[in-house]
Amino acid sequence: MNNTQHISIAIATYNGDKYLAKQLDSILQQTYPASEIIIIDDCSYDNTWNILQKYANQYPQIKLHQNEANLGACLSFAKAISLCNGDYIALADQDDVWLPNKLATLLNNIGDSLLIHSDAFIVDENLNILANTFSKGVMNQTNFIDYLFANNVTGCTCMFTRELISKSFPMPEFYMHDHYLAIVASYLGTIKYHPQPLIYYRQHTGNQIGENSQVNFDKFIRARTVVGDSLKNLVIHSTFTKSSQQINLIADYHLSIATGHWQSKQNILNLLRLKKGVKYLVSLYILTGFGNSTLAKKLYNWLKK
Repeated sequence: MNNTQHISIAIATYNGDKYLAKQLDSILQQTYPASEIIIIDDCSYDNTWNILQKYANQYPQIKLHQNEANLGACLSFAKAISLCNGDYIALADQDDVWLPNKLATLLNNIGDSLLIHSDAFIVDENLNILANTFSKGVMNQTNFIDYLFANNVTGCTCMFTRELISKSFPMPEFYMHDHYLAIVASYLGTIKYHPQPLIYYRQHTGNQIGENSQVNFDKFIRARTVVGDSLKNLVIHSTFTKSSQQINLIADYHLSIATGHWQSKQNILNLLRLKKGVKYLVSLYILTGFGNSTLAKKLYNWLKK
């Protein structure tokens, strides 16, 4: 591998002073160094900005930008990505720790794919390993329809090509940045999954990866409204004009789960024509027919496999 491919790293920070230095150190210690590290601070009021300035003064590849008003994670990441100049862009959260070979491994394995993502170790606040995998067996989806139903790309584990950015911008405000990039990548090309964990994903009170199954299930149900509405908005994006019928169909699927009744009987029947359609039709019937029952929760766990 030669160092002719330039990699940019996009980071959005917000009140992350507790773990930020270790993350920046792990990024700066990569065996394949990033050409630039673009950081957008979203109006932090703790010591985050001072930490960032200290590192930027020492490492010229770190380029800092501070939002005038709080934009939230999605828009801040979109802004950071838009400022990247590399051939490839990797996303980083402020509280994780990267393994030294992360960038080299992703670059060696991305091939002709538009996006690659990896597994991750789940760790506690002190970096003690809680789980050896982040995937929970849901990494086998590969096509566009799969990504309309659910996302398996975690932003902090992924790297993507500049070509994907040119096809994705402007990024819509109504979608999580990693899910949207996965949808576009699966629509226009391929996504590759690397099963080796390449980061330590830190679980702490500021994130929700460690919530119990009841909380996760309740969030899953509520999130159907957000996903359904987002897909309805996605139809107006010119990139997806040819797939508007499929997108509307799957939007109705998500909204049906959220509301407890079918939005369109014809659309529900059309699910059978899709790959894995029977599985999704059965899940819809159970989730809308039994609400928060034990059977519905079992189905939720089954869908994650």
